[in-house]
Amino acid sequence: MIVPVKKLKLVVLKEDEEKVLKALQRVGEVMVISTENTHESLDASKEENFVQRTQKSLSVIKPFKEKEKLKEKFSHLIVVDYKDFVNPDSNKPDDLLTKIEDADNTISRLKAENDAANEFKKSLLPWEGLTGKLSTISKSKFTVIHVGFIPLKQLEQFKEIEKNFKGELQYLGQTTDSQAVLIANWKDDDASEMDQFKTVGFVEIALPNVDKTVKELMSEKDTLVAANQKVIAETEAHLKEWAKQEESIKIFSDEMKTVTALKAAPVQTTVDTVYLEGWIKTSRQERVVNAIKSATDTFDYEFVDPEEGENAPVALENNKFASNFEPITDMFAHPTKDDMDPNPVMSLWYWVIFGIMMADVGYGIILFLGTLFIKKVMKPRGSFGKLINVFFLGSITTTIWGVVFGSYFGAELIPHIWFVPQDDPITMLLFTLIIGVCHLSCGLIMKCVMQFKSGHPLDGIFDQISWVLVLVGGSLTLSQFCANMLPTQPTIPPIVMTVGEIIALVGIAIILFTAGRKAKGIGKVVGGLKGVYNITSYLSDVLSYARILALAMSTAIIGFVMNMLAGMVGGTPIIGIVFSIIVYVIGHIFNMAMGLLSAYVHDSRLQYIEFYGKFYEGGGLDFKPLTLEYKYVNEIKDGK
Repeated sequence: MIVPVKKLKLVVLKEDEEKVLKALQRVGEVMVISTENTHESLDASKEENFVQRTQKSLSVIKPFKEKEKLKEKFSHLIVVDYKDFVNPDSNKPDDLLTKIEDADNTISRLKAENDAANEFKKSLLPWEGLTGKLSTISKSKFTVIHVGFIPLKQLEQFKEIEKNFKGELQYLGQTTDSQAVLIANWKDDDASEMDQFKTVGFVEIALPNVDKTVKELMSEKDTLVAANQKVIAETEAHLKEWAKQEESIKIFSDEMKTVTALKAAPVQTTVDTVYLEGWIKTSRQERVVNAIKSATDTFDYEFVDPEEGENAPVALENNKFASNFEPITDMFAHPTKDDMDPNPVMSLWYWVIFGIMMADVGYGIILFLGTLFIKKVMKPRGSFGKLINVFFLGSITTTIWGVVFGSYFGAELIPHIWFVPQDDPITMLLFTLIIGVCHLSCGLIMKCVMQFKSGHPLDGIFDQISWVLVLVGGSLTLSQFCANMLPTQPTIPPIVMTVGEIIALVGIAIILFTAGRKAKGIGKVVGGLKGVYNITSYLSDVLSYARILALAMSTAIIGFVMNMLAGMVGGTPIIGIVFSIIVYVIGHIFNMAMGLLSAYVHDSRLQYIEFYGKFYEGGGLDFKPLTLEYKYVNEIKDGK
């Protein structure tokens, strides 16, 4: 639910600024904001630079870490004392970061040198047959020497020209597509001879003009590469040692992020005082005041309500269940102060629909155990932690609907309670459409409640409840027609359809006579007809819920196919059993992964488009208080 907020206006002595900000950051209840006047914040460039350096250093030493045992990897928690966390010694890790950075630069430079040396050697390979020093390949008084390449596909044409060649020609090594050639011409014949060779694709190159042979040059490069490799190995050995201090770098990174957030808090200063404003949840006033008192005895403050039209943040407080679904709403849009918090209702719908889309006992149990492992061992926080909780909760409904539909890794190991979707798709389709009618009606009712609260009850009745009557009444009216499509063809009491017709007609009448109430003249009549025509839009919305049928059946059918394929490759020989297990495991892992992705995306889509489209606007400012920032640290001790 959306909770009220108040604005804190606080004045403290300038000498107490840092202590007060740390106290507010520790309590994590104040969203410090900029004021209309000139605001200042402390210089955090040094800390921001440290954050960037620690991130780069962690990526550098990551390949050099000693492999941890699985138990140690996930059971080790980084715990830091609060006093040490908020008073870091920036000089302590600076030397280590510098060493890691220098080592990384050294390795990068030497590897680049080696790559260049190897490329140079590669370019000299075709000329390895030249025994003389390269400085001798130059013009003389009577001759001109050329070195270059002929494409292999044109080598025969080159040799035809060679038959009438008056100079000397030597074939050397080859590349993948060219032949290296040395050509020596008489000076007077050089131009005409080279023109002929160029017509068949001869490309001249320049070899290094040094007083060394090709083999000597290549030997030098080999020596350089070997020396560089030795330095690289020594440097990597140092990185392996420094990688043992990874935890201290992680802690320092979180410390710098926290200091950066603290210094970025906007404040207004005078000669002797500091003034700041911030939003807090109304119920947290006492906690905030106590936090300020813990930092200083000299301060003045007041709490005021948001002014009319002021862009106050929207703070949410939901129970443990609904709060896990808040990131799903925030991916669409954060609520505004005029919205109803959709999370308490949306979370229930999302939870149920997710389970129907997955609907397999085996997948539900694996999802439950997997997310439980992540929760207990990795202890994820923030939005990622809430997403894991969404899947954890979804595993429960996945298992329940799997029992209802009799799906156990795509097989009906235990008889179903209700029906099997792939055997009775019409029943499943009608079931999903009923879910759609209920889901849409719930959205319309929420919009009606909002309009009642805003003092427009008639709008709620005319524009929302009317369509609830049409949807529900239309469903009841068609109940016997739908029942005839079912295998059992149950008989619906006529009174049900009669009541449905009455309800639907009442809804249509309300729409017809009220949809154009705000228009003038003929617009009142046209508006009513146009309102009734919107029934096509609602019909489209209801049909959108058929995606639940598609996802539920695709998960079940792919699981069934994987079972069938595993059975086909299995048999008496051990090799057949091994391949059968491989197909079974890989197939179901793939099916479960795709099912999870599809359920997450399409369940969200139904909430965003169909459900939220009926009542939710969004676009409010999220309430993000100043708080301790830590990514790697698992726990900060609250010791004094």
